[in-house]
Amino acid sequence: MMWLLLSMLLAGVSLCIGFYLMLSPGIQQHAIPLVVSPYFQRYRWCWPWVNKFSLIALPFCSWKYQKRLSLLLQQAGLEEEISLHDIVGLQVLFSLCVPLFLGWVLVGVLSQWWLFMFVILLISLIGAYLPLMHLKRVLRQRQRLLLKDFPFLLDMTTLCVESGMNLHSALIVATQSLVTGPLKRELSHALNLMRTGSNRADALKELAKRMGLAEVNQWVASMTQAESLGMSIGPTLRAQSEQFRQERFFRAEKKATEAPVKMLFPLVIFIFPCTFIVLIHYVVTYVSRIGMFE
Repeated sequence: MMWLLLSMLLAGVSLCIGFYLMLSPGIQQHAIPLVVSPYFQRYRWCWPWVNKFSLIALPFCSWKYQKRLSLLLQQAGLEEEISLHDIVGLQVLFSLCVPLFLGWVLVGVLSQWWLFMFVILLISLIGAYLPLMHLKRVLRQRQRLLLKDFPFLLDMTTLCVESGMNLHSALIVATQSLVTGPLKRELSHALNLMRTGSNRADALKELAKRMGLAEVNQWVASMTQAESLGMSIGPTLRAQSEQFRQERFFRAEKKATEAPVKMLFPLVIFIFPCTFIVLIHYVVTYVSRIGMFE
């Protein structure tokens, strides 16, 4: 009996310590000024835990992973709104909370403990990947906008260069003519680097790195090579513009050919079974009416 009381006392003390460690970031948020990213203002209630988890987990992240994550934030256009600490803290928070919520459902389904632990570990890895999935989705949307505005940039730059402007002035005019969007912001950033004394080739390479598009890399490499060899940039830009239009047409053709294949899955999974159920209902009703099952 005494051992039972002692074990219950130790369990209660352990639960109190666990609850204190879980709730201490929220209790201490008034004592320590907490900076919440504007991108996550609606989730500021969970930010004390994100901040604590990031301070614990970030030293264990390799420099290669941190560099790759910083590049992903740059290419998604969120480096000024989301910090590296925010993403790492969210990864730890999701890797703990998602298995905690789904574990209550799985504990009654999976009887073997090793299978339960394997599924919980798998769910934890999926939860840690959710912030990266969101970043990659934002990156794809941003790259679609960049590809949409990039042909206009090529045409404007080509017209300005062929009319007698140098490349720097042509980029300024093309940037001013663009609609407000990610391409205009990236070009303005590259022009600001040139104004502060950076080499034009280095600024354009930084532009291609931040955008993360093969077409922009090819455009920057062609302009840099033509400028280093002393060639005229106008014919190079004209050839680049025509090539990009052809590639854009090929991408549209590829999406058109992929449409029937993508429509096959909802047809087989959703539409065909519903049609079969409706038809089999009338068949069964007719057969039972004529007395075939009697």
